[in-house]
Amino acid sequence: MGLLYNKVLFREAGLVDENGEPTPPRMWSEFREYAKIITEKGQGTYYGLVIGAKNHWVWNMILSQSLTETAGTYMEDPRTWQYHYDGQGMIEAVNLLLEMKKDGSIMPGVLSMNDEQSRIEFGKDRAAMIIGGWWVPGGIAVNTPNCLFDVAAIPVPDTGRRGYHRVNYSNNGLVVSSYCKVPEKAWEFIEYTLSDEYVKGYIEAGLGITKVPTLNRPEYYEGTQGMASFSVLSKTVAKIDTYEEKNALGRSQVLEPPVEGYPGFGHVISAIWSGDLEVEEGLRAYTQKRNEARRIGVQRARERGAAVSLSDYVQEDWDPRSREQTYEGAKP
Repeated sequence: MGLLYNKVLFREAGLVDENGEPTPPRMWSEFREYAKIITEKGQGTYYGLVIGAKNHWVWNMILSQSLTETAGTYMEDPRTWQYHYDGQGMIEAVNLLLEMKKDGSIMPGVLSMNDEQSRIEFGKDRAAMIIGGWWVPGGIAVNTPNCLFDVAAIPVPDTGRRGYHRVNYSNNGLVVSSYCKVPEKAWEFIEYTLSDEYVKGYIEAGLGITKVPTLNRPEYYEGTQGMASFSVLSKTVAKIDTYEEKNALGRSQVLEPPVEGYPGFGHVISAIWSGDLEVEEGLRAYTQKRNEARRIGVQRARERGAAVSLSDYVQEDWDPRSREQTYEGAKP
């Protein structure tokens, strides 16, 4: 994840260095201050930040996968295999966004605008900043090719970075159906998608970044604005973490029942945003429900005969401040 920032709007607001180059915010206080300065400069024609949270999962992207990780709070903490939606870093990050909302620095329509619409608003110079992933620059290149932007690291708390952004080796995969009439050909296709030739073409087309060190090179990303910066971020602020391989096994055995009330984290944040829930109370209640659902999931798995317990997936030495960790039983 990264902070995409509009170079033109930063220059108009005077947020530049001695050479006239835009200077993106590094700390949370700067994030709020810059958004306010830009919004005041825009006088209603553009804003400091845009969020399209009609898609509730956007809150996960902005908070649990971005701001809160810099504060050392992870929604599913490997050290306990418990949910921590009410962690201090989350509370601080939510309050930061609420203060920016109060400042009037976030484009109106947060809960009625979807993620794609927010990217288009950013691309049309209607907002100076947006939090997004490596998939965003390619879309901007197609939809709003005249937008001049770059990508910076997600701002960190003023007290300093307390954690890195988790990147794991566990991804959605391709499988060959037992009904496939040409399984050999299907497997040839899958093998090709893993080849250097395919991955290099994928990168050069601006479709994403890669975890393959020999191909994760800035010069391969030069064809699409912002992608070279995402490549650098993957090497500097990402936490290469094989814990997810261990966690994936737990998830496959423990099926957690749905929680009552708000069905997901994003729904809780939307309720907080609209004033229907108080920050700490809402996050605490949701965390308790999710942890109870996990406990029930473990209990039901054991009743089915699975040899599983909550402690099986605890990784006590997991360190949010370490950029690389590999664990026994997890393959990089």
